[in-house]
Amino acid sequence: MDFRVHVTEDIIARAARKSSTACPIALAGREEGIFLRVGKDAIEVTVPGLDGRCVIPLNARITSWIARFDAGEPAGPLDLAVTVSTTGAPARHE
Repeated sequence: MDFRVHVTEDIIARAARKSSTACPIALAGREEGIFLRVGKDAIEVTVPGLDGRCVIPLNARITSWIARFDAGEPAGPLDLAVTVSTTGAPARHE
């Protein structure tokens, strides 16, 4: 299953720094119908209707964005593609 997570300026304004479930990426995920728990180097993804959850390692672009946001530095809008496998194959993001 593919999801596109859009972190907008409005979401950034409502988000909490250093929060795994109220950061901009997690809030944007909820708007797409998925639950994201965001860490510094990985995202745990839970999709309603699918059993279990998966962990997706993050690339340098996303970890840098998270670090900037958590430090209170400018972190503009972000688009993130999340692919969750329903067949047991590894999940991924772009």
